Amino acid sequence: MIIINYHNILPQPPNPFFAQVRREWQTRDAFEQQIVALRSRFRMVNLQDIVEALKAGKKHADYCAVTFDDGNFGAYHYGLPILEKHGVPATFFIITGQVENDRTRTLYYFDWLEAALFLTRQQRLDLSDFGLGEFPIETIEQKVAFFKWFRRQVKVIPAPQKRHIDATLSHQLAVCADYISDYLSHEAYRMMTWQQIADFRNRGGTGG
Repeated sequence: MIIINYHNILPQPPNPFFAQVRREWQTRDAFEQQIVALRSRFRMVNLQDIVEALKAGKKHADYCAVTFDDGNFGAYHYGLPILEKHGVPATFFIITGQVENDRTRTLYYFDWLEAALFLTRQQRLDLSDFGLGEFPIETIEQKVAFFKWFRRQVKVIPAPQKRHIDATLSHQLAVCADYISDYLSHEAYRMMTWQQIADFRNRGGTGG
């Protein structure tokens, strides 16, 4: 029994930086190819079917369930039609605090950092005051390396220190809030609305 987890589905990445820092997000074509391949090898079931099998102590080697984390618009708009086309059920795990309400939502921290890194004209970040060192960010590759490193590092940084680091990052990257807002207006960063969540449920999807 296996569970395949996805996050978002898009026609194409918005830019090369995005493509490297969001490798867990799939293009529509790649996603459909993967679903076709999975369907040819496994019995595609609901996540609940796997849960019930585990509770009963049964092992079904041919069971495969598809899940989506977060509740991104692309998963609903581009991913769901592909799942329906191939008769594959899915479970969406929704971050309710990120659900769009009248096309607005709370800004997600790593979306902001991605936008600021991509847009900044600065060439270095200095976090040596926090014992984290200095980082070149002149190239896409250097920005990607910092983004991935920081996303891992931030998990173990105490909250009070992180607030100071966030303020330092914002100051040093020096990107206008309007530019960040414009960058994040791309559909890649949209989340599902309550209406879309209800539609997903009505079409047979399960959520958590």
